Amino acid sequence: MQDDIPEFNFDAKQMKTMLMNLSLNAFNAMKDGGTLEIKTLKNDNMAEIIVKDTGEGIQERYLDKIFTPFFSTREGGLGLGLPIVQKIVENHGGRISCHSKTGEGTVFEIIMPLEKDTIV
Repeated sequence: MQDDIPEFNFDAKQMKTMLMNLSLNAFNAMKDGGTLEIKTLKNDNMAEIIVKDTGEGIQERYLDKIFTPFFSTREGGLGLGLPIVQKIVENHGGRISCHSKTGEGTVFEIIMPLEKDTIV
């Protein structure tokens, strides 16, 4: 965690929901255990949140669908967690991206403006 990130306005309840959804997905992907890492960084006038797991990863053919409502590869999954995460990030003026490799894990990178007038 980087210590020089200044305070910025955000909805705490939505941020908690965002991190819980990403964490639950990571735990579900790490059926036999693994590591979940959440880091914060500051780049210029942006806060960066990186959520990385060592789970089974997302197959490449699904990566362009993961933020689509009701799309899920998990049995019993509703397919709403990641679309909700994306909406929360966008409501805060940010953007989210995902990098994943089957068998190696997944990384979500969230970029949030520290200043209200900054466009990401």
